[in-house]
This record gives sequence, structure tokens and C-alpha cells, in this order.
Amino acid sequence: MTPEVAVLSGFGINCETETMAVFEMSGARADRVHVNRLVNGELNLSDYQIMAIPGGFSFGDHLGSGRADGNAGFV
Repeated sequence: MTPEVAVLSGFGINCETETMAVFEMSGARADRVHVNRLVNGELNLSDYQIMAIPGGFSFGDHLGSGRADGNAGFV
């Protein structure tokens, strides 16, 4: 079975291309998933076996930036 990986993308998230490449080199199938598609219900994390959150500054380099992701309800 080929693992399905959701690699999150969005404003301020960096390195999703490199993250996807590493999972694919390991034999997984990686999808770039924009945060808004999860929030809007277009995609469901239960369709994936792995969720990868690449590095970067969520919603820019602002104090409390992680709070925005936490309040989104999917993390």
C-alpha cells in the first residue's frame, strides 16, 4: 500500500515542495493541501495516512501567528 501524505501549504508556510519530494522519494504519494481547503471542508484529513506541516511562519512573521492555525479547528 502506498501511503497518502497531505503536505500543508498556505501563506507563510515554506518548503512544501521539498517536503513533498522527500515523501515521494520514499515511495509515498504526496498532495499539496492548502489550509483553506481543510477549513472550508473541501478536503478531509481522514483521506490521508500522514499530515506533514512544513516549516515557515504561519500567517507571516507576527506575534501569535500559531494561534491562527490552532483556532482554525483542524489542528
